[in-house]
Amino acid sequence: MLKWARQTKDIDIEHKKKIKESAAWAKEEAEQEIKAIEKEIHKKNEELNNDAVGQWYQIGKIKNENDKLVKNNKIYKWDMMLNAETVEEYNKRQ
Repeated sequence: MLKWARQTKDIDIEHKKKIKESAAWAKEEAEQEIKAIEKEIHKKNEELNNDAVGQWYQIGKIKNENDKLVKNNKIYKWDMMLNAETVEEYNKRQ
């Protein structure tokens, strides 16, 4: 009976050792996966940031163009009003 108890104890020790090894391996694998995910997230964040910067640049450019168009439109409207008044003056003279 003593021999069987010793064998059981040895098996328990071996199982505990294998469980610890498996846990250490699983932890290492999980850490590697987490690092890979972190790298992918960081890469994606950089891409999104670059896209956002490009979009802000485009927005600024479009706003400037819009401001110029609005300004020119006001000038053209003013010119049209003056020209319309001038045409009316010429019509009255004739």
